[in-house]
Amino acid sequence: GQVASSTGVDGGAQPARVPPPAKKDDSLVGKATAVLDEIKMIQWPSAGQVASSTGVVFGVLIFTSVVMLGVNYLLSSAANNLFEKEREGGIGQSPAEAARRISEEEQRLGLAAEGAEAEAGSAMEAAAAQEA
Repeated sequence: GQVASSTGVDGGAQPARVPPPAKKDDSLVGKATAVLDEIKMIQWPSAGQVASSTGVVFGVLIFTSVVMLGVNYLLSSAANNLFEKEREGGIGQSPAEAARRISEEEQRLGLAAEGAEAEAGSAMEAAAAQEA
């Protein structure tokens, strides 16, 4: 066959075999022969190249897994601290318990608001009495 130049894996020019022009054979045997001829021309990697590439893939996989686990841990910790579910007892509450807690909180805030209004009124009355 003819010889043509191609670039190899290491970047150096290597001769590549170019098959002679073949007659087109559309039969099953002809196609199988063409496939086998193509497979013979493949430049397969050495065992060292395969092992090296596999090591790189596993290294990247482990590194990415550790990073993702770390991000997951940080985000879940932040979410737990933000929502304070454990401290507030929000986990596992029935709707009735949640409604009772909400009404208690509303009452507490309502009483606090009424107390603030009363204090403001008393302060205004005291200021008016001092001016008089």
